[in-house]
Amino acid sequence: MNNFSRYLNIIIVVFSVIFYFVLEFGASINTSVTIDRYDAEVTFDRQGDMTVVERWEMDYHDNMRVRFRDIKYVKYAPNYPLVYDDDNRAQFVSDSVDVKFYKNGVNQTSFIRVGLSSRGEYDELGYLIQCPDHTSECESIFVDTNTAGRLDGKVTFVYTYTINGVITKYSDISEFNWRLFEYAEGTIRDASITVNLPDNSLDTTRFYAWGHGLSQGNIEIQDNRTIEVTMKNIKNGEFPELRVLMPNSVFPDIRENNIVIHPDMNFDRLYTYEHDLAEAFNRRIFIAKVIFYGSFGLIALMGFVTYKVYLKLDKEYEPEFQGDFYRELPNEATPAEVSYLYYMKSIHDEVFTATLLDLIRRGYIKINDDFTNASSPQSDIKFIRAKNEKEHELLAHEKVLLNMIFDMIGSRTETSTKRIEQFTSSYTNAKAFENKTNEFVREAKKVSEKQHYFESLHHEKSTIRKLAWIPFGYLGLSALLWMFQAIDTLFAMGISVLIGITYLIYIHRFQRRSKSGNELYAKWKAFRNFLLNFSSMEDYPIPSIIVWEHYLVYATVFKQADLVMEQLRVKLPKEAFEQSGSTYLGYGYRRYGMSHYYIHRSLTQSYQGAKTNAAQSIARHNQAQASSGGRGGGFGGGSSFGGGGGGGRSR
Repeated sequence: MNNFSRYLNIIIVVFSVIFYFVLEFGASINTSVTIDRYDAEVTFDRQGDMTVVERWEMDYHDNMRVRFRDIKYVKYAPNYPLVYDDDNRAQFVSDSVDVKFYKNGVNQTSFIRVGLSSRGEYDELGYLIQCPDHTSECESIFVDTNTAGRLDGKVTFVYTYTINGVITKYSDISEFNWRLFEYAEGTIRDASITVNLPDNSLDTTRFYAWGHGLSQGNIEIQDNRTIEVTMKNIKNGEFPELRVLMPNSVFPDIRENNIVIHPDMNFDRLYTYEHDLAEAFNRRIFIAKVIFYGSFGLIALMGFVTYKVYLKLDKEYEPEFQGDFYRELPNEATPAEVSYLYYMKSIHDEVFTATLLDLIRRGYIKINDDFTNASSPQSDIKFIRAKNEKEHELLAHEKVLLNMIFDMIGSRTETSTKRIEQFTSSYTNAKAFENKTNEFVREAKKVSEKQHYFESLHHEKSTIRKLAWIPFGYLGLSALLWMFQAIDTLFAMGISVLIGITYLIYIHRFQRRSKSGNELYAKWKAFRNFLLNFSSMEDYPIPSIIVWEHYLVYATVFKQADLVMEQLRVKLPKEAFEQSGSTYLGYGYRRYGMSHYYIHRSLTQSYQGAKTNAAQSIARHNQAQASSGGRGGGFGGGSSFGGGGGGGRSR
C-alpha cells in the first residue's frame, strides 16, 4: 500500500471515529431522563391573562424522587433591543397552580407533595424552594413523589398555572412575546403548543406569528382563535419562543400597566424588527449551508492537492527492471540495509537475527559443536567469538551487535542463546539491553543512509506544507462566523481541523526512494518472490548449501525464513546439509532430534525472549516506582483532583 492510499485510509478511519463519538456523545447526554413529549394548551382571556396546561411525558432511567418546574414570568428578556416599560409586568398566580402525577399510566396525584417558592415552602432536603438563578420573577413548583412510587420508569406531569398580564398593548397592536421554558432534563423528542385566543370575529390576515429559539419547529395560524406550534428534538440550549401580533380589539379589558404607548413601539416597528430578524436568520442559514457544503468542496480540493503531491513527490519511480523473479542477490547489502530499503527506513526485529546469521556465515562467530541435551527445549547453543583479523572492518551496527552479545552479555569470547534470553531479567540489564538495541538501530540507519536509497525532500516538503493554510484558513473563517454571527459552523470547523492535521501528517511522513534505490528495491522484491516460489521452478538448479545460507539471511529479513527452509528440506538431500562448508544449516543433522532450522529458531527465540523479559523488567520497575509514594499499588499516572459533578432539575 502506498502512502497516498494510507492517507485516504487515515481520513476514512478518523471520520468514522469522529462520527461514532459524535453520535455516542449525543446519545449519552442526560441519559438518566428521556422526555418523550411536551404538550401545552395556552388560553388567553380578554384581560391578556394566560392559563397554561402543560403535559410532560418522561422516562426516568434512574430512581429519582423530586422534580422542579421553574416558571419565569419576567416580560422582557435580558438585553431586550426594543423600547420597554418597567411598569409592564406580569404576575404569577400562586393559587392557580395544580399538579397531577401519573406513573405507568396510573394517577398517583393524591400521594405527591407539591410546594411553591412563592409560599416560602421547603424541599425534601429542608431547603427553601427557589429557582436556580434566584430570579425574583420566577416561580418554582416542587413535586415530591417519594410516596407515589418515586421517579423511575414512565411518568407524566400535568401542570396548570395562570400568569396575569402576559399580553402587551401598544398604540395599534397587541403582542404576545413569550418563552414557555428554556431548559429541561433532556432532549424533548416531540412537542406542541396550542394558543387559544379570546372570541373575536377578525380575519386571520390581521394576525401575525413568528417562532424563535429552535432548530426544528413550525408555527401556523389555524384561524382567528387558534395558533398551532409543532416542534421536534428540542435540545439543551434551545427554547420555544413565540411572538404573536393581534389587533387591540382581541383584548378589550387589558390592564393599564400592560399598555405601553410610545412612538417607537407600534405594528410597523415590530413587524420590521421581525422581518429583519427573518432576513438575518435566512442569511445565516444560507451562509451556514454554503459553509457546510463548502466543507465537502474542501475535502475534494485537498484530496486533489494531496493526489498531485503524491504524483509529484511521493509516487515511486518506475523501475527499469520489471521481472517477477530475481534468482540471485541484487547486491551485497547487509541485512540492515535491505530492511531499511525494503521497509521504508525501518529496521525490524528480524534484522538482529539476520545480522547474527550473517556474522556466523562470514566467520566472525562460530557455533560450539559441543551441544548439551540438544533435543530438549531447554538446550543451550554456545557461540564463540572467532579471532578474525578483519573484525575492525565491520560496519558500526555489526560491531555494536558483537559487543552486545559477547562483551555485555557474554564473557567476551563466549555467549549462548540461554544467556542472551536470561540476561534481561534484572532492571539494570534490561535497560542496558534496551540501550544497546537502540544503538544498533541508530547505527544501522546511519550506515543505510550513506547508500542514498531515499530522496531528500526537505525543501519540497517545506513548500507544499504551506498548502495547509487552505483548510486552516477555512477553519478561521468558520470560527469567525460561529463566534460573531451565531452561525452553526461546527461541522466545517471539525472537517477543517481533520483535513489540515491529516494533510500535515501525510506531508511529514511520506518519503520516496531515489531512482537507484527504487531500482534496487524492485530487484529485492523480485528476489523475495523467488525465495517464496523457487521450489516450483523446475528449471532452477538448486545451488549449494553455502549459497542458501547467504540467501536465508535475507529470507529472515523478509520474515519468510521458515517457509524457505521447509522448501529446502524437500529440495535438498540430507547430505547437502552436512557438507563441511556449512556454517549453521549443517547443525540440523549432526544431532539427534534437531531440525535443519534449529539454529535459526534458537537465535530468534533467544532475542525475542530477551526483548520480552526486558520489557517486563522495566515495567515492573516503573510500577514499583509509581507505587512507592503511598500505601497502595496499581493504577498510576493521571490525576486525583477529586470532587464531583452534577446538573439538572430532577433528583
